[in-house]
Amino acid sequence: MDIRTFTQDVNEYEEENTSTKSPNKLVQTIFTDQRKTKANDELLAENKKTYELDFIERDKKDIETKIDNYGKAIKLEDQNGKTVFEKVKELKDEMKYQTEAEKTETQSKISSLESKIKS
Repeated sequence: MDIRTFTQDVNEYEEENTSTKSPNKLVQTIFTDQRKTKANDELLAENKKTYELDFIERDKKDIETKIDNYGKAIKLEDQNGKTVFEKVKELKDEMKYQTEAEKTETQSKISSLESKIKS
């Protein structure tokens, strides 16, 4: 088993071969972060049930906001659908008074609008 001993420079290291010394020895390297952190004295340790209730309340609020957003999106899509249907109806009414070339063009517009509705 090879052990790397790091020197002051992180990129430099010395290798030792420990297989001759003790082949069954387990070598572990532990890296720790030793920076100082500030403690918040205002935090209180609560029991498990209190934390569970807190997380459930937070999840409930998140879900309620998502439901509100989906409701708004549905209303917006409904309005867009109504607008497209009105436009299609207007184009079909205009087709009565158009020439064949204009009817073909209008029909392609109607088809594209109907495909928007389906997607």
